[in-house]
Amino acid sequence: LERPAVVWVVSACDPLAFRSKVWSFPVTGSITYLGWFREGEAQTFAAELRGEGWDVDLRGASAYSTLGWFSDPVLSTMLVPGEAGLGELADVILHESLHATYFIKSQSALNESLASFVGNRLAGVYLDEALGHDSPEKRAYVALEQRAATRGAEMRAAYERLEAVYASPVAPAVKLREKARVLSALRDRSREGGVNNATLIQYETYGAGEPELARLFSSCGGDWGRFFRVLERARPAFGAAPPHAEPADLLAPLLRAACPA
Repeated sequence: LERPAVVWVVSACDPLAFRSKVWSFPVTGSITYLGWFREGEAQTFAAELRGEGWDVDLRGASAYSTLGWFSDPVLSTMLVPGEAGLGELADVILHESLHATYFIKSQSALNESLASFVGNRLAGVYLDEALGHDSPEKRAYVALEQRAATRGAEMRAAYERLEAVYASPVAPAVKLREKARVLSALRDRSREGGVNNATLIQYETYGAGEPELARLFSSCGGDWGRFFRVLERARPAFGAAPPHAEPADLLAPLLRAACPA
């Protein structure tokens, strides 16, 4: 593609609450982000949202899924240099393929958490089977994922701290001061600028269900077939739940029930 991303993703959030702006479409239902093929158009749209008072996040993405409606290509943006590149490519393909086979309308956090869980786990399985557990490619991929997990934990801690601040009865001005303090400390630790509510809630979207999904997978004896059969049976319940429900709430009934053989 001769560019660093295939799409540029824009998301927006209330500046004093973790409430995403949502957009609705016939196939996907409501969704908490929009993708643009032209970076300039994404920047213009992001600026309009900031002008309306939203916290806005704009990031490049290496891939996308058309949810099984079309054949999605492998793109140059999905190729990462170095020994971790093969694992990252497998991860991205598995993540996007999951969207093409399992997608619940209006449940962005569940969809992205599940795709991230499956992509991360099965990329490791692929490397073990293709190259061996102790291959340089596997070690490099694991190290890269560990760094990502550390960064994600920092984002999660900031999210939880600010969630408590926003729910407190103090004045908005006090909330804004505490928000500035928490985000400033986060930027100093992560050396990443531009972090705001929209950034944090997107991290939450992609990782909120990981602990519950790991428990469900374990309860199914680490058997992917059993795991997916449980999720398949839960489609109607997930679809009937309030839009953008917490993955932990959606998965709780599955965790209370025994994973069938």
